[in-house]
Amino acid sequence: MATATTIVNAKVFDGTKVQDWTSVRLAEGLITERSAASVAREGDEVIDAGGGTVLPGLIDAHVHLVPGALAQSLTFGVTTVLDETIQSVVARGEHPFDMSVI
Repeated sequence: MATATTIVNAKVFDGTKVQDWTSVRLAEGLITERSAASVAREGDEVIDAGGGTVLPGLIDAHVHLVPGALAQSLTFGVTTVLDETIQSVVARGEHPFDMSVI
């Protein structure tokens, strides 16, 4: 079993700008190293990004959860969603799962 995962041959976007790094090493859910050269170590699972872009998970703060919405969000790199309906119900002080259909 790999001790860490290293992504190589990538464009790295950190949420603000494209970095000079082409390699990112992750261990225990955290980025532990990044560099313009490969940071892979023996025993790592190595993923060749093939020049693709690596970016942090995106947040969509205005979602209407309909069938298939979460799967589609993942396709576009969205890892966190905030459902518009649930947000408004909670803001009114109601419990989101006590709603009745009118």
